Amino acid sequence: MRPALIGDIGGTNARLALVTPGEVTPHDILNLPCADYPGVIEAIQDYLARVGATGDNAPQEACLAFACPVHAERVKMTNNHWDFMKSDVQQALNLSLFKVINDFTAQALGVPHVGEDNLVEVQPGEAQSHSTRLLIGPGTGLGVAGVFPGQHAWIPLPTEGGHVTFAPTDTTERALLDVFLQRHQRVSVERILCGQGLLELYQAHCTLEGQTPR
Repeated sequence: MRPALIGDIGGTNARLALVTPGEVTPHDILNLPCADYPGVIEAIQDYLARVGATGDNAPQEACLAFACPVHAERVKMTNNHWDFMKSDVQQALNLSLFKVINDFTAQALGVPHVGEDNLVEVQPGEAQSHSTRLLIGPGTGLGVAGVFPGQHAWIPLPTEGGHVTFAPTDTTERALLDVFLQRHQRVSVERILCGQGLLELYQAHCTLEGQTPR
């Protein structure tokens, strides 16, 4: 039985793996830098060659999660140069089934299956097991999603919540906003809470404290 191809593709890295039908644990996991490839087709072809999943072993089904809006036929990534048509990928890779989902749709679908031993209590309280859950994940950008319990399954709610405008709540945050506005016309939450944002946040604190960044 041929494995299926799965992947989590962000602004910086493409994490690809295979999964055997009927199982849930991925195998042959590789992390490929997006900057090394002109597009998703070339990255997948290189991945499949590396793990020996070619010819009669090549996947016929794939589900890839992307860190950008994916509702249209054309997928243009927010934080890297990849830009493709879904039909072109399906045809180039000879796939009978090709699903494209938002990366935080994938995260949301996984949340109900996280084991107790992987949970950390942030604030004491009584958790309601069958209620809406929120996901926030900083990376190259800021992913935000929800998942709520339907009658028969958990239903993911992908959003572009990272692009909401940063709303300062005290004098320190207002001062930080003023520093960020010297670099950006508009400051979203993602501008601050992401890889590049953490660097700029440190630099902004240095500016306010009169310190030299090091």
